[in-house]
Amino acid sequence: MVAIVILTASILIQFIAAFLALRLVWVVPKTPAGVIIAVASCVMAVRRCIAFYQLVFGGSPTPLDQTAELVGLLISILMLVGIAWIGRLFLFIRSSEESLRWQLMQTCMDGIIANDLRGNVFIFNDNAAKILGYNQEEVLGKIPVQELYPPGIANEIKGKILAAALGRGGILENYDTMARHKDGTLIPIWLSARILYEDGHQVGVVGHFRDLRGRKLLEEELLRSERLSALGRTAAHISHEIKNPLMLIGGF
Repeated sequence: MVAIVILTASILIQFIAAFLALRLVWVVPKTPAGVIIAVASCVMAVRRCIAFYQLVFGGSPTPLDQTAELVGLLISILMLVGIAWIGRLFLFIRSSEESLRWQLMQTCMDGIIANDLRGNVFIFNDNAAKILGYNQEEVLGKIPVQELYPPGIANEIKGKILAAALGRGGILENYDTMARHKDGTLIPIWLSARILYEDGHQVGVVGHFRDLRGRKLLEEELLRSERLSALGRTAAHISHEIKNPLMLIGGF
């Protein structure tokens, strides 16, 4: 009876360990260790299933070594606990990485917008909201990315991302264009964007953009200053050219 209880507990624990090991593959998809541990756990469980069948239904004349089975049960428990802790560790690391990426994205000085292939926006950071006048809740999953640009600009940007003439395929850098504010006004921006890929398949587009309104104002002020300076130089030159004939006329 004791041997049956030990075998049953070992089988259950080893199948649970196999399940948790397979979950490691979901957490860390490029690491085959989870598959190896899961297969090993299943093999051990199957071996104990055979022993259980022989003991209960097969009338096995060879008695089980209860000490060895207890050691095996203890090893199975330790393996189960170890797999559970490894899974928690990987989940913590993954959660920390995602949290760090989110914080970096939110504190970035540029506006960041990401959308899927249907135009649904799933990333809209604080600076994008500040520049375009929206709240994140108003945009995420509700406003298509096309409405954040003047008509036709979103498709034009996507075409330029894929254009080989602008450099590397799938990447657009430092492109002057326009975005549309919530109130309908157009905002000059400096845009860098790239295609998002997952497992080799295109899944969306992410763009970083910078508000150029302050820069445009400075450029206009600089241009105005240059014009005034040119007018001053022209006036001084004309004054100098007129001064000499006037002095001669005054002498006469």
